[in-house]
Amino acid sequence: MVRKICQVIGANPVTVKKSVPAQDVKKPAPAPEKTEESEPMPMDANSSLGSDPAVSIQDIRTLLASKVDNHREAIRAKLTELGAKNVTGLDARNYDAFYEFLKDLA
Repeated sequence: MVRKICQVIGANPVTVKKSVPAQDVKKPAPAPEKTEESEPMPMDANSSLGSDPAVSIQDIRTLLASKVDNHREAIRAKLTELGAKNVTGLDARNYDAFYEFLKDLA
């Protein structure tokens, strides 16, 4: 039986390809280690990087509710000056200025 196998193998010559040396493959950089402190904090639509307003949007809305009936046009003009169509569109960096404006209204 071994003889038959050798005859079959010998009848069909096998070609061996020369191996090509493998090229250097760059390994990906290791991922940075996660720490508890590096976890990003969620941001809302009105927040801005690098700004931490002392006044919240809720503070502005509360004060605005008491002033809007008597000063609607002045408030609208100030919002336009600050680049917003409404309080929701107000940039967080302008919260303090707008809040002070509202407080100054009689």
